[in-house]
Amino acid sequence: MNFLRKIFRKEPIYPEVVTAYFNKLPKYIQVEWFRDSNFIVGKIVTDTNDELFTQGRNPDDFVEMVNDAVYTAYDVRPQYIDVMHRTRRFYRPPADEWQKLNDDKVEKSAFRLEKRPVAV
Repeated sequence: MNFLRKIFRKEPIYPEVVTAYFNKLPKYIQVEWFRDSNFIVGKIVTDTNDELFTQGRNPDDFVEMVNDAVYTAYDVRPQYIDVMHRTRRFYRPPADEWQKLNDDKVEKSAFRLEKRPVAV
């Protein structure tokens, strides 16, 4: 019964919970990545030295997977992940690193991403 309830019944989204999840995330993450065939493979180290690993087929997918790995590691519920993306509360590489991710000639790199507070 609970399974069916979860499928058909949307849980309300509370702004306070969004803020709590956002504050729970690391203040910064360090991302080291390299290209392996058709994938970009990355190691993520959080400000508390937690290590996460992920991969993506292209730069957009890779950045999405980096965020997904962090959200999963910090137990952010899926409906709140969607809200965090819509309110731009996620990790994005700086412009110069974004160019490296999009340049197939760059085999590997590393960058630090900081969590930035935003107004709701």
